[in-house]
Amino acid sequence: MTRKTDPFAILLEAPPYRPLFLFDLPLGLVAGARYATSAVPSWALKELHPSDRGFAEAFPIHQAAEFVAGRLALCAALKGLRYPPSEIGALPQSPRGAPVPPRGFVASVSHKAGIALALAGVDHGHGVGVDIESLVPERTGLASRILGDDEVIDLSGVAARDTWTEVLARFSIKEAAYKAMSEYIGDTPIGFRQVVVRLPKGLRQSDGFQIADVVVEPGILAVPLDIQALVAVFGTHLVAASAVQTVKAN
Repeated sequence: MTRKTDPFAILLEAPPYRPLFLFDLPLGLVAGARYATSAVPSWALKELHPSDRGFAEAFPIHQAAEFVAGRLALCAALKGLRYPPSEIGALPQSPRGAPVPPRGFVASVSHKAGIALALAGVDHGHGVGVDIESLVPERTGLASRILGDDEVIDLSGVAARDTWTEVLARFSIKEAAYKAMSEYIGDTPIGFRQVVVRLPKGLRQSDGFQIADVVVEPGILAVPLDIQALVAVFGTHLVAASAVQTVKAN
C-alpha cells in the first residue's frame, strides 16, 4: 500500500479516542486510536454500545482506557470493510480476552504505550491477530526467551544496529500468530521457541509491510495450519498482523 503520508504518523498526532483508518492489508483492515492514562472522557464512553460501556466502567482507569480505544478502533475497522456488518452491536471479550466481533467477521485488538490497533475482516473460516510493540526501550533477555535455534542462526548475520528490531519483529509476529491460532489450538501449549519466524533481509521502515514466513515445529499441532504474517516498522513502533486457517487437503 503506497501513500504519500504515513498514516501511523498521523495517528500519533491524533487526539485520544478518535479512531483512524490506517491500513488496507490482504489480511484485513487496520484502524487505530490513541488513549490516555487518565480517566476515559464521558463522550468516548458514549461512543460504545451500552453493554461495552458498562464493561469499561468496571475496569481500573488504565485498563478502561485500553479497552475503550481498542473497541473504538475495532468499530472503525469493521465499518471500513467493503461489506461491513449491518449492525455492530456489543463487542465483548471472549474467555481468552479477544474481542468478539459480529457473526461472519473476524477481529483482533492490540494495545501498547497509548496506542490501540484493531484488525477486522470478513470470516472466511480463518482467524486473525494483530500486535503492536514499541522499539524503545530495548528489553534485555527477550531474545533468549523467544528465539529458536534456527532463528538465532539467522540473526548471526544481522548487523548489530538491527538486531533488536529483528528480535522484536519475531516476537510481535509470534504474538499476532498466537492470537490468530487461538481458536484452532485450544489448550495446546505452544512456546515461543516452537514457532519459527523468518524475515526478509533488512527490515526497514521505508519498506512498509513485508511478508514473514511462520511455521510451527512438526508434531505440535493436531491439525496443520497455514499461517500468514506481515510486519512493518513505523518510527519507534512495530506492527505485525497474522491470518491462520487449516491446511486444505488436496
